[in-house]
Amino acid sequence: MNEPFRAFSFVDQITSVRDGSQIRGRYVIPSGLKDFSTSLAAEAVGQLAAWAAMNAADFERRPVAGLAGRIDLLGTARPGQVLELTVDVESLDAEAVIYRGFATSSGTPVIRLEDCMGPMIPVADLDDPAALRERFAVLCGAGVAPGGFRGLPSLTLHRTEGENGLWARATLQVPA
Repeated sequence: MNEPFRAFSFVDQITSVRDGSQIRGRYVIPSGLKDFSTSLAAEAVGQLAAWAAMNAADFERRPVAGLAGRIDLLGTARPGQVLELTVDVESLDAEAVIYRGFATSSGTPVIRLEDCMGPMIPVADLDDPAALRERFAVLCGAGVAPGGFRGLPSLTLHRTEGENGLWARATLQVPA
């Protein structure tokens, strides 16, 4: 995968864009993965929202991680399956994008995000606007080859204290 686009590796193809208000896409979950967290399906929806916002802002501004007012975990997606992604942009200005979205796999709902907000910053602070514009065109065409995401390292929590069924405290060693 082209390194500059590693941050946008959960959208393989954009299948439709409607006047900045709705965007649809897909992501093929690599079959070689052990599993696929529903949190990553939420990331795919957020990345699709980012593409919609950047396109509507003519690649001058882009959202960064924001807030989700509601997240409904509705199902699971497995390696080898295709996530169908939909985002409805409710509003967009120089300061923020407000959207909702969902992902399905084989027609089964996986995740729904409601009342989401991504603060907008200048694209040039993080990316090359021309390169993102070109990547968007590729995604809107034939798309990119699946498999950019190769999985997450194993993360082990070490419980340090707690009371069973009530609360727990743990440490996590962040991989290098």
